Amino acid sequence: MGLYRWCIVSFTLISCLKLAFAGKVEMHTNPFKFYVETDMGQQNIHANTQSTVVNNVVFMPSDRKDLMERVAFGYLVVPFLGVEAGATFFSGYAYKLAPLESNINHTLLSFEFLLKGILNYKSLHVFVMGGPALVYSSVGGFHVSSGQFSGEFGEVLEIDAHWPTAYFVRPEARVGISADVTDQIQLGAVYGMIFGIGCFQTSIGIGQGDQPELIVNHQYLPTMQYLAAVVTFLF
Repeated sequence: MGLYRWCIVSFTLISCLKLAFAGKVEMHTNPFKFYVETDMGQQNIHANTQSTVVNNVVFMPSDRKDLMERVAFGYLVVPFLGVEAGATFFSGYAYKLAPLESNINHTLLSFEFLLKGILNYKSLHVFVMGGPALVYSSVGGFHVSSGQFSGEFGEVLEIDAHWPTAYFVRPEARVGISADVTDQIQLGAVYGMIFGIGCFQTSIGIGQGDQPELIVNHQYLPTMQYLAAVVTFLF
C-alpha cells in the first residue's frame, strides 16, 4: 500500500507540472475566496527516543509509515495570501514490548490554524504554510501480565498502566504545489511536518491495592511527517 500511495502522489505532481506549463489555463483573477481541501497520503511518525528497560521488559520505539487523512477549510484574503483551519488524522504509532508479543498503539489527531503564502504562475500554484497545531495524543489504559515481572518470592506479577491523554501546541510547516484542473478544482501534492517534543520515559510505581503500575511520561510527542495528494475545491 505504501508504494501504491507514493505512485499516486508522484503521478499527481507530474500531472500538475504538465498542466501548468502547457498553458492551457490562462492566468486570471480567480473570483473564488473560500475553499475546501482534502489530503490523503503517507505518514512517517518518528519515535524520537531510545529503548527503555523496565523490570526486564524492553519498550522499543517503532516508527510507523501508514495512512494519513486531512480536511481543511480556507479563505483567500488576497490571491497570494490565505488562512486555513484543518484537522489531520494520523494512523498513530506503536511501542513494542520485548520479549512479550504485544504492542502499545498510540492515537494522534491534530487541529491546525495556518497562514498560507501562495506564488501563482498561470495555472501553477506553489505554496508554503505555517502556524500552530493542537495535537491530541492518547493511548488510554492497558494491562501487562508476564513472568518477567517477578516479585520478591518469584511469583508472577501483573502490571496495570495508564498513558495519560495529553494535548500539545506544536509548530507545523507545509510546502506544496497544485495546478488548476478547472476554475474551481485544483490538484496537487504537499509535504508537511508537525515538530515533536520531549523524550519517551517510563518507570514503575505503586497503583491501587499496592499493585505495580507503569508510569509513562505524557510530556512526549513524536515528530509527524507526511506526503499527500491534495484536492482543492474553490467556491
